[in-house]
Amino acid sequence: KFALAPPGFQSTNNDPAATLGAPALPKGTCFKPKCGVHVPFAGCTETPGAVRPVCPALCTSASTSTPPPPLTDGCDLPFTNPPTLPHIVHIVLDDVGTNDYGFVNSQSRTPTIDQLRQCGVHLTNFYAAPTCAPSRSQMLAGRYGFRVGVYDGRDTTSNGLPVNFTLLPEVLRVHGYKPHFVGKYHVGSRTPQQSPTGRGFLTAFGMYGCCGDHFTHMIRNGKRLDLFAATRSNTGNQTRITPAFGYEGIYSTALFTNKAVRIIQRHPPNKPLYLLLAYQAAHAPIQAPNDALARNAHIADKTRRTFSSMLTALDDGIARVVQALQESGLWPNTLLVLHSDNGASPRNGNNFPLRGGKFGWYEGGVKVDAVLAGPLVHPIRGRTWSGLAHITDLYPTLAVGVAGAPSAMVMHETGPVAPDGKNLWDAILTDSASPRQEIAFNVINKYNVLACNDTIMYNCGAALRSQQWKLLAGYPGDSRVIPVPPRQFSLQSSQTVHPDGCDLTTGENCPCYRSYCLYDVEADPSESRDLSESRPEKLAELIARMEELSTESAQATRICPHTEEGAADNKRQHKVGWAAGADLPWSDTVKVWLNDLEAPTC
Repeated sequence: KFALAPPGFQSTNNDPAATLGAPALPKGTCFKPKCGVHVPFAGCTETPGAVRPVCPALCTSASTSTPPPPLTDGCDLPFTNPPTLPHIVHIVLDDVGTNDYGFVNSQSRTPTIDQLRQCGVHLTNFYAAPTCAPSRSQMLAGRYGFRVGVYDGRDTTSNGLPVNFTLLPEVLRVHGYKPHFVGKYHVGSRTPQQSPTGRGFLTAFGMYGCCGDHFTHMIRNGKRLDLFAATRSNTGNQTRITPAFGYEGIYSTALFTNKAVRIIQRHPPNKPLYLLLAYQAAHAPIQAPNDALARNAHIADKTRRTFSSMLTALDDGIARVVQALQESGLWPNTLLVLHSDNGASPRNGNNFPLRGGKFGWYEGGVKVDAVLAGPLVHPIRGRTWSGLAHITDLYPTLAVGVAGAPSAMVMHETGPVAPDGKNLWDAILTDSASPRQEIAFNVINKYNVLACNDTIMYNCGAALRSQQWKLLAGYPGDSRVIPVPPRQFSLQSSQTVHPDGCDLTTGENCPCYRSYCLYDVEADPSESRDLSESRPEKLAELIARMEELSTESAQATRICPHTEEGAADNKRQHKVGWAAGADLPWSDTVKVWLNDLEAPTC
């Protein structure tokens, strides 16, 4: 659809992230236009006066170009215990299901991720939120969404994470780290203070929202750009944010990889790095570069082939990131963290044999794979760790366990309520039991239950896991268990009633709707046997616990669009956006979050 610009392509706009540049090409390779991949020098010609060899041949469906060179893994490279703190490279994938990786699905082409898992530690009992914004908010704040007022994407789109919580990059920055952000942010951009460089990152390049075109980076029917660049002043009192024009045609995964690699290449090894690389893929729109599509021609279903090609492109990008870490000398002192933000949408990805998917509280929506890799975990390489883990645990695990920040400061001086996350580092290293025994996915209160009236039934249910037991309340989302390929099993856009009688628009006749379901997810990971009637004592225990947690929930951060305040704020947002041609912060006034439980709902 669009030609992919070379990695060296620079924005002609005043782009503060341009100093991050685009990466040098991997050794022995050049860039092939329209393919978005690197090929050996043998297939290239030197252009007089050019700064790099150029491959003149165009990519075709029968492309002979080769993927990035194989990953040199850390299995035989023990941690060197240098004097500096470990570098942390934190990679977040988007909407990738537990059955989308090559290590479980032979259709998938993800050799780099597979090898990182093989040479690292695979967290097999890792949970997140069922959608993007709540997951990222919980990851960065270390608190459940219902404690910080982020129940769904409307809370971050209209406002954002409350500024009275200190986020992970700021904790690490105070402790001596150099934090940088690349990719999809999606936790709030109403004010510069809520943008990445207002929350601890020194530089940022990426997108504020969820769903821009992967090639044009445009939203709102192609009328506005969602791509920005930002830098933080040395004093931290100011942040400079500009639209990142000039990148049209560069696939999002390649673009974000380029920026991440340049950060790595320019980072001094004696300074600890925290790089959060949050890819947009494999979130909709389902788009992939030609070369990745060619490598997935064996998949007959078109939607599944394109989605799998997005994973292949992601895998290529991760290979380049690891290669850059190795060539820059950072790899021997690096912990690489990799996970998805939530389960896959059943229309595109796959969570089989788990039930449900994105937007729902079944295992398919909230259970994701997580991998810790690199020389830092060399002594326990090749191991799986089945301890209970949640995305909020990354906050204290990385800040306290890996970076060595004072536990008392992290747990008691970073917000009005203490973090919900647990420091899992010692338990993982020693292969011992998890300090976490419970996950409160969501509660039911007045800020959440109103969503039950929404057409898509978005986020109106609640869920709680205690040891092996899981309680579902309200509407837990799409209840299907869908094998690969998903296309032939997907509902048509006009079909709302599931064959089992569940009405996906009202929730009527759906499991757990306006009631409760109870599962033993260790014995029954597909949640096929509701034990609410056979285990009434356990059901009562978990209901009581959920009711207790519901009293501890917080005011939603969203600014209601139908109020006078909301209308004025929406008008400012559109005025700034249309003037700039891009989504940017639109207010200089932070809306103070008082956690007023008497505040009205939208």
